[in-house]
Amino acid sequence: MKAKIRKFLGDVNVFLIGLFCHIRMNVDIRRTRFNMRYGLLLAVGVLLLSIPNVIAQEKAEFGIFYATTSVADGGNLIAIDPATGAGTLIGRTGLEAVPGLAINSRGEIFATDLTSGALYRLNAVTGEAIFVAMTGLPFLEAIAFDSSDVLFGISGSKTLFGTSDRRLYTIDVSTGFPTAIGPTVDLAGLAFDPIDGTSWASSGILSQFPDGIFMISPTTAILTFVGNTVYLKQKD
Repeated sequence: MKAKIRKFLGDVNVFLIGLFCHIRMNVDIRRTRFNMRYGLLLAVGVLLLSIPNVIAQEKAEFGIFYATTSVADGGNLIAIDPATGAGTLIGRTGLEAVPGLAINSRGEIFATDLTSGALYRLNAVTGEAIFVAMTGLPFLEAIAFDSSDVLFGISGSKTLFGTSDRRLYTIDVSTGFPTAIGPTVDLAGLAFDPIDGTSWASSGILSQFPDGIFMISPTTAILTFVGNTVYLKQKD
């Protein structure tokens, strides 16, 4: 988003410079000053009208579920109809895979890259990924915003024997700086209940409970096992 605004401002500056040079070459000094003021006001008006539209296009639409795909499907952003479960392709993110996806109260969609731990903003209309910051966290596979728009994430290292050193973090969305809360297990999903603020997590396929659902403390990372979905067992 910031990159788009900077580009727009650059385009406006080029337009103003060209306009002012043209005015100086063709009219007298008094008219130049008048037209310069007029041109500046016109450009500012265009800028103020355009920025909200650009911002609005990037935000998530209320009542739509958003999801991302992994390596097999090339990191796409899709919209899911909550009534039917039907998915509609929005667009490619440009990333190899997007395991983490979270939307804050302003409708801004944040996502993580599979291996680098980089944090991105996603355009809800095109799917385009806009780089925000590096978190320094490998395999940041689960992220979620709480009711105060604090971003939480679960990260860990991948080994031949699975995922190790898994921890719950809070992440500054401006700088990407992570703050460790506590150790946890292999978790692939994270969410906050918008009504009571309860935080929930689902286990990854390498976990001792590969279909497990947990409550997770956002202050200590302590897990409380709730139960199994039995989804994986049904597939077997």
